[in-house]
Amino acid sequence: MSGRPLVNDLLGQRYGRLLVESRIRRTDRVIWHCVCDCGGSCNVQSFDLISGKVRSCGCYHRERQKEIMMLRYDVQRNRIFISE
Repeated sequence: MSGRPLVNDLLGQRYGRLLVESRIRRTDRVIWHCVCDCGGSCNVQSFDLISGKVRSCGCYHRERQKEIMMLRYDVQRNRIFISE
């Protein structure tokens, strides 16, 4: 054995909305270049992919924030409408 830790080959695997496209080798860790279903891309560490910490390029978070804001707006709008 060479003394190096074994690196899982994640190429072609899907994690949430991300598809692993290529490996970027860094001196202290392995980073994976991923393409998102929305067309965006990001670079993610192996552990973050495998653990599920990162599931998209950030598009999911933006979508959820938009939904939350719309719900809050609807609730406020309904309260104002009801109270008048």
